[in-house]
Amino acid sequence: SWRRIRIADEREIASIFQSGRRLKSQDFTVVYRRTHAPSTRYGVLVSRRLGHAVIRNRIKRRCREIVRQPDMQYGAYDILILPQRTTVDLQPTALRERLHTMLDRLS
Repeated sequence: SWRRIRIADEREIASIFQSGRRLKSQDFTVVYRRTHAPSTRYGVLVSRRLGHAVIRNRIKRRCREIVRQPDMQYGAYDILILPQRTTVDLQPTALRERLHTMLDRLS
C-alpha cells in the first residue's frame, strides 16, 4: 500500500533535500539517498507552478499509482519525485515509462 512506502514527514523530506543526490530530466527532478530500510520509499512533491489543484492532484495520483507497482522497488532508497511542467500533458503510460527511465539511472 502507498502508506508503507510513503515519505510524509516534513523534517525527513527536508533532510533528503539537504543530503540527497539529484537527477534531472525534462519531466522530473529526482532527489534520492541510500537508506538501511528494507524497501524503497517515495515522496511526490508537486509545485504550484504546475497548475491548479485538480491538475496537481492528478499528477500526484498518477505518480503514486506508478510507484505502488511491484517493479518500482529499487532497493534501499528514499526517493523524492518532483514532476516538471511537461508531465501535465503526458498520458499515464508515457509518464510511467519516463519515470522508469529516470529511476533506472539511480546509482
